[in-house]
Amino acid sequence: MADVKLFKLTSSEEIVATVVSTDSNTIKIKDAVLLIYRQAQEGAMSVGFAPYMPYADGDLVLNSTAIASTADVKPDLASEYNRIFGSGIVLAQANDAAFKV
Repeated sequence: MADVKLFKLTSSEEIVATVVSTDSNTIKIKDAVLLIYRQAQEGAMSVGFAPYMPYADGDLVLNSTAIASTADVKPDLASEYNRIFGSGIVLAQANDAAFKV
């Protein structure tokens, strides 16, 4: 799978994107989505994707000063992102009934 990362920006936005390249001052990304949190039924929280800068043409460049933190993406979120932007392969979780031995 490509290098998919979670970015927390100094503006408090959280985005998931594929890293294209990095240098000392910038990170070039593609297929960026904004994480949208919402309360589901019975008080549980869920997360959805919204396009991040949908009218931009080509890759986006994040200035390193605009990034508060960076992290790896949890497998379930990475699978959903990959389903939309990647090869379509969804990673099986250890507790998935269809994949138990």
